Parts: sequence; C-alpha cells; structure tokens
Amino acid sequence: MRTRRWFLSAVAALGLAAVGCQSPTLPLPPPGQPEVSAVSSDGTVTVQGDAMGDALVFGLNDRTGDGVIATASHAGDYRMVIKAQLGDQLEIWQQVGSETSSPILVRVKK
Repeated sequence: MRTRRWFLSAVAALGLAAVGCQSPTLPLPPPGQPEVSAVSSDGTVTVQGDAMGDALVFGLNDRTGDGVIATASHAGDYRMVIKAQLGDQLEIWQQVGSETSSPILVRVKK
C-alpha cells in the first residue's frame, strides 16, 4: 500500500512537471514607443526606437502602403526612414526568429 501511494505521488508529480513544460510561451512584445521626426523636405520621416536585440523591425505607412525593414542592433536600437505626411499613421512591429509581435501605431505629428 505504501509503495502504491508513493508511485501515484511520483506519477502525479511527473504529470505536473510535463504540463509545465508544455505551457505556451509569452508572445513577443511590440517594440517600444519610437520617436518620429518631423516630415523632411523629401517627404520622409525618421523613426527610431528600441526593439529586441538583432530583431527585424518593420514599418508600414497605412495611407500609402510604403514599408521598410530595419535590423535592430545587438543592443536593440533601430532607425528607419519611411515616406510619410503629417497625420499619417505608421505601424511598427518586430520579428525575432519565427515570432512576430503585434504592431504599435504612431501618428506623424510634426
């Protein structure tokens, strides 16, 4: 009886450990809120901010459909130049390996 109780306890403990190993991982967070420059004379803005180290960072102008891809440094900082006008909404997101974050939305205000 004692051996059976020990065996059932061991099986239960292993089962809990296996469930813990199969729990889903947290989703990749979006990059931090970037700084957006004023619109330059050539109709572009510079977007710079922080992402995960070595991440691909994507920028998309919702109005024009223009997009750019930048690679964050090992420390996570990135910089991209994208065509935009005052009031345009930009979507910024990052990808690390096969994981893609949800986008953050920023409005061109300057």
